Amino acid sequence: MIQGENAQHFPLLVLVCYNAPHMKNKTNLSIAAAVVIIIALIVIIVATHHHHKTPDTIPADTAATQAPAQTATTASPIITKTTPVPTKKPASGLVFNVSPQVSFVSADATSTDDGTATKHGVFTIKFQVNAATDDLYISPICSQTPGTDGITFGFTKSGIADTSSIGSNGCLVTSVSGAQNLASGRFKVHAYSAATFQLVIVSHPQTSGNYQAFISQIGYSTTDSKGTRVFSIEKATLDALKTNTISL
Repeated sequence: MIQGENAQHFPLLVLVCYNAPHMKNKTNLSIAAAVVIIIALIVIIVATHHHHKTPDTIPADTAATQAPAQTATTASPIITKTTPVPTKKPASGLVFNVSPQVSFVSADATSTDDGTATKHGVFTIKFQVNAATDDLYISPICSQTPGTDGITFGFTKSGIADTSSIGSNGCLVTSVSGAQNLASGRFKVHAYSAATFQLVIVSHPQTSGNYQAFISQIGYSTTDSKGTRVFSIEKATLDALKTNTISL
């Protein structure tokens, strides 16, 4: 069946075909047949061209379905790296280890003639305490008897221990700098800080000889109470925590 625009050529085609038998001669019949064939070719060409014609525009709904789908992209999350801030910081110029430390400052020994037959000697040793992460408490106690409360010192005559030349009040511990004096009589060294202490020993030997004083142990506590611990002092520091030898 011929439809659409091709239908307009259908009457002409019928007319030619109807009149073809009534042609008077063969020439007219041939002409008519040629006309029919030409018209048929024109119809076929027109129909084929119309069938393959590409539309100039694409409907919106069709374009929407034909458009490739775009995948939504998600921005990569920004990761912020934070660094924890310490609650306490050491004073400028000081370096602190995990455990508190003792370091040597100075030592000296002098003899004094007080007008008696025997001279007396004054022995002074200074040391520094570097606190770590805890507050430290040091008792102002000094003795030749080893203990964890206060300072233990030694006194020698010609290299031999002498426990008779120092009286019960023959030594004194004082704070030179950096420590807080508490009502309990103890010294407080705040965490991440340093303090300098001084041990003074006064000797009245009964006999003449060469005398020397040294520190052998220092006790402390992390509370305002009697010392329960001792500093771990390096051998080199212990060797330095002693006075020169003087003759009395």
